[in-house]
Amino acid sequence: MRVISGLKKLFSKWLYALIVSSFIISWFLAIFGKTFIPFNGYLLFVLVFIAILFGFSLLLFLISFVKSPHELHFGLIILIFFAGLPFILIFEGILPLFYLFCYYINIFLTAFFAFKVCMDFAIKIDAYLWQSEKYNKILRAVEFIFFIILNWIIYRLTLQFFMRVVGFNPLVISIFRIIFWINVIFLATIIIRLLITKKFASYIALFLISVFIYTIYLIFDFYAELIFTNTAGYTYFSFVIDLFLFLYIMGSIFDRVEYLQEKLRILHVETIALFIIIMKLIVQANQLTTNAISYQDEFLILIIFVVFALLVGIYKIYSYHPEKSNKK
Repeated sequence: MRVISGLKKLFSKWLYALIVSSFIISWFLAIFGKTFIPFNGYLLFVLVFIAILFGFSLLLFLISFVKSPHELHFGLIILIFFAGLPFILIFEGILPLFYLFCYYINIFLTAFFAFKVCMDFAIKIDAYLWQSEKYNKILRAVEFIFFIILNWIIYRLTLQFFMRVVGFNPLVISIFRIIFWINVIFLATIIIRLLITKKFASYIALFLISVFIYTIYLIFDFYAELIFTNTAGYTYFSFVIDLFLFLYIMGSIFDRVEYLQEKLRILHVETIALFIIIMKLIVQANQLTTNAISYQDEFLILIIFVVFALLVGIYKIYSYHPEKSNKK
């Protein structure tokens, strides 16, 4: 898998492996502090840890415009680390300046790569079925029918579950209506394509299930306190999902090193990766310093995710050719 290949490239370079691992540790420590040790002393320790990593990453980010950080001498990297320590003193003052920008970029990236995971997963399954030259048309037709029926069953069961838990909630009803109409639009698009081009986009059925499952995950985030008696357990489950998306983003970036280098020219892949880490550190630190839980995050991710699913999904129906993808 290409993402795994990208992660291997990332973790083969000790400096990036150290920064990414440190970021994941800081993320876990922040969640652990919020759920089990909500004491000011511990949260201050985590904030200092994040500030140190922020200062180090920021200096490497600036250097990456001139030279790839992993090519630097070890002694110079140590010097850069110590040069970044003064950021501890000004970190809390920096947060309000860049938070909103980082917040919206983080929301956008999360929604886009959640969509990409759903699309890549569906296409991988479809490509696997296409490998059987003798039975590919039958298998892909069965695949489409099976997953459409499965999608409908999951839809009905999930809707009934939420009706029992949250009652006739206008927001939940609206989200399920949107999902229903997205399904209708995709099915209509598939039928039109089939009539015009005689080609069958069977993978879309599995894509719709993936989209629906992620949408339900976001709805669970809205109502976690109402649904779960122990929200700490769900918080760590959510952490695992978000961590998977983060690693998927990193793997996708480092998998396209040559392509991005050719297209962006002045930017290194490391520059993009370090920017994402800096951005997430700022968002993470702000969540530590402000105790309020924002449900706006999930709502914005849901809106952008649905837009990507609808617009790019329809484009993919017409542009995707499994026979060509399978030959690559």
